[in-house]
Amino acid sequence: MSDVISNMQKAFDKPLKQFGTDNSIIIALENIDAPTDTNTPYIAGFMLGGDINSADLSVNESLDGIYQIDVNYGSHTGSSKANTMIDKLRAKFPIGSYFYFGGDCFGVDSMTVTPLPVNNGWAQKSISLTLSAFTARL
Repeated sequence: MSDVISNMQKAFDKPLKQFGTDNSIIIALENIDAPTDTNTPYIAGFMLGGDINSADLSVNESLDGIYQIDVNYGSHTGSSKANTMIDKLRAKFPIGSYFYFGGDCFGVDSMTVTPLPVNNGWAQKSISLTLSAFTARL
């Protein structure tokens, strides 16, 4: 798990990019190239951090993290489109699912969905995925 933090982010960035392609919406990873025009909806994905914990009886180390996905629509569009996109994201990243990158496996343990606050012309609804990974004791 030497690159586990990087691998965790990439394990979710890659399917999120594909989600954008499949659903015709811009994906701005780590808010890079995020549109500034509120007429252009987009989704932003990023890691909020990770805690690496010491071993227990069955693992060398475990990692817990949160991957957040923000759905951004212009504030004048209401909540329907954002809610629909959140439901599609829940289907793409369901609780109990696993994602892989660089030989590491990351599980979605739980998720949280926020309200829809409005700020600077954007209405933003977020889904936060609580993730976990571990390396098996050899």
